[in-house]
Amino acid sequence: MLSQHPEAIDDDLSSVQNEVRVGTGDIDTLCVDGDNNAVFIEYERDGNLTEHGLIQLMAYYGWFASDETHYAILQQIIRQTRPDFQLSQIRLIVVAPQIDDMVEDACWALEPSIELVSYTLNALPDGSVGIAPFVVLDTREAEHQRIIRLPNTEESHLRGHENLRPLYVELTRMILQAGPQVNRNFAPQYYITFTNSRGVFANISFRRSGVRLGLMVSSQIVGNTVLSPERNLPNWSWTMIQRPEEINQDLQAALTNAYQNRIQR
Repeated sequence: MLSQHPEAIDDDLSSVQNEVRVGTGDIDTLCVDGDNNAVFIEYERDGNLTEHGLIQLMAYYGWFASDETHYAILQQIIRQTRPDFQLSQIRLIVVAPQIDDMVEDACWALEPSIELVSYTLNALPDGSVGIAPFVVLDTREAEHQRIIRLPNTEESHLRGHENLRPLYVELTRMILQAGPQVNRNFAPQYYITFTNSRGVFANISFRRSGVRLGLMVSSQIVGNTVLSPERNLPNWSWTMIQRPEEINQDLQAALTNAYQNRIQR
């Protein structure tokens, strides 16, 4: 019943598809919300939500979060019914008759935000049974209680790296001009991603020595710009930007290549 009417859980939800096959199993229900988030809903129909159920849901999330190609696939699935959809983040919702205390505590250590929903079964006047869901925990609504968080805004990414702000501003300007429809995503992760209509083609993060730029291009030397291979990410490379003069035409050419590579995937 809830899989057909996810708005009963949250009136901001709109169903996309049930039983979505991913590399680690099937997501029970895929929805979107009003903030352009993809929302994974997992139903534990019998008994308690235990650590096993929570791990299963995180495995679904991890399949997308650990691979840019998989992330692009998620957006493509949603665009089959919403052609103009631009994916922002991923939310997780678990629906279960009962929820173990240990699972509820563990949710505070997880990113992204997660919502635990339980329900009661009520007899209706016509003799049928109705489901009344209620929220047990929503980490989005309790941000003040989470002491340690991944960066989720531009300023939180720059915290402790104020000396790199001029480099960041100039580099961001160049990335946003790599092609049409370039968007930034700040949260919740240790790097800032840049996407075009097909997915992520660049990311930046901050180090003591400079701004680290990852690009969807193979390792190469473009003029004076050295692009080293990314570990565990085929067809990606990175370079460290330490001085303003390194944001030049060579780097712009590499950015354009990365943008086009993503478009062609």
